[in-house]
Amino acid sequence: MPPPLLDVHGVVVGMFTQSWQQRRAIWDMMTVPLIISIAIQLAAQLLLDMRGFSLGTLAARLLDAIPTTMFLVAWLRRLLLGEAAAHWLPGLVWSARETRFLLHLMSLALVPAVLLVLPLLGNPGELSAQARAVGVGALVMVVFALRLAFGLSATAVDLRWDPAQSWRYGRGRGLAIIAIMLVPILLGAALSLAALLASTALLEPFVDESAGQSPARLLVILLVSGIVAYAQTAVIGVALAEIFRAVTGFRPGTALQPPP
Repeated sequence: MPPPLLDVHGVVVGMFTQSWQQRRAIWDMMTVPLIISIAIQLAAQLLLDMRGFSLGTLAARLLDAIPTTMFLVAWLRRLLLGEAAAHWLPGLVWSARETRFLLHLMSLALVPAVLLVLPLLGNPGELSAQARAVGVGALVMVVFALRLAFGLSATAVDLRWDPAQSWRYGRGRGLAIIAIMLVPILLGAALSLAALLASTALLEPFVDESAGQSPARLLVILLVSGIVAYAQTAVIGVALAEIFRAVTGFRPGTALQPPP
């Protein structure tokens, strides 16, 4: 008997609805991680003088996974276990739970991230066929990671989990899972670009070309892009929780239904 289909429309509508209804909680929970993320990016920009893509950029992105983990663990626990399960302020606590979550996240995201950045480390105007092939492989790995990402919810609520279980529980519903995950990712990318263009345009009259990059201007741009990024992460978190609940039958205090 095939597994029941995921209600893609219901999950997509629900993840935006839930995020809007809990916008104050999201803001409170993301404040400290957002400050940490901005500090990481600001230090990378000013101290490493990064322009475009470089190994420094990749290092900053990897470090940014730490505050993102602190936010996502608390947010997923609130969504799946209730408000009392996330009683601390994210960004001020790091435990074995966050370590397990970060390792799980890295197991999914590290290889696609490295493969996506590698072709861009050279001269963008001289991308070789080999670099293009690496880029295609990276996109395949991204799709594969999205298919398994809902298992992060299990790690957040202290269940023993591995990617193989995500594969088994998502069997027969892979395309639906990927489609759901792509919605906030693509929408967030569009909003991030719009926010970047808008903030850059608004700050343009205050730019002194002879003075180079202004730290104040950079801080404003990082703040705007950071808020959009964490809002996107919150929506993705709802998607992860809802997919996990749908495919495993998760309810606090009860056993998971067997995979199909």
